Amino acid sequence: MSQEIKEFGDYSLVCQLGVGRFGRVYEYIDRVTEKRVAIKFVSKYLISFGKPDFIPNEIKAYQFLGKHPNILEFYGYTELEEEGVFILEYFNGYSLQRVLYESRNHNKRPEVTNSLLKGYVLQLIDAVKFIHSHCIYHCDLRPENVLVNNSKIKIVDFGCALFGPSVFASSRQTLFSGSANFLPPEALSLSKDSEFLVLKPCVDVWAIGCLIFYMYIGELPFNGLHYEEALTQVRNLQVDFKGLPSFIKPICQSIFQADFYKRPNLEELEVIVMDMIPE
Repeated sequence: MSQEIKEFGDYSLVCQLGVGRFGRVYEYIDRVTEKRVAIKFVSKYLISFGKPDFIPNEIKAYQFLGKHPNILEFYGYTELEEEGVFILEYFNGYSLQRVLYESRNHNKRPEVTNSLLKGYVLQLIDAVKFIHSHCIYHCDLRPENVLVNNSKIKIVDFGCALFGPSVFASSRQTLFSGSANFLPPEALSLSKDSEFLVLKPCVDVWAIGCLIFYMYIGELPFNGLHYEEALTQVRNLQVDFKGLPSFIKPICQSIFQADFYKRPNLEELEVIVMDMIPE
């Protein structure tokens, strides 16, 4: 990857915000308006090995979605010789993974209360409902792709997104490429086009279940350290519910079922969360 770019168009570099698998994100400030933005540089070389559709998927998802309070806003895209460059809303927060870890292990942050966690879950569900209403499916919901600032969350990174026929002329795209720890068993052994259409929303519902589990216990339900181990756990529904609060266990159990037709949809899940999780 190239070195830090001190001046990028109308923007001046403030600091680095984070580093991911395929690139890095910086905070920049507009020299005229003083508006802050996040600029993500994605390595074309790195994504060419495993996720060649990463950049076009993310562009298309952001272009079709428009604004939602819990989705990072998209301002534009441009390219450098070696990198794709996304100009995004600046959100002064950290990943859900970091916030929960520091809150529970290092006392660097105030305790994340049940009230806050319930708010995170409901915001997550609302954002995913909005995404699905545009026939877009995130397919990579995990703690690293949820940003948190106090009581508010933002979903980021649509590089693994899949799309319905109203977005793409063909509904058959590259199969699910998100993390195996967050994919339902049927997505790991996909065979028929008819299943594929049904599974797109199911993938995000399953991932929300994994995130709910993670928020309340600090561990993933399917926590295999390598790909094959995670696959085995997911396919066999090997989940240890010990330590999970009594009001969370039935929610996760309703999602972690082999038959995806028996799982709650987003609307049903929203009602369950509102009724079962205390403030």
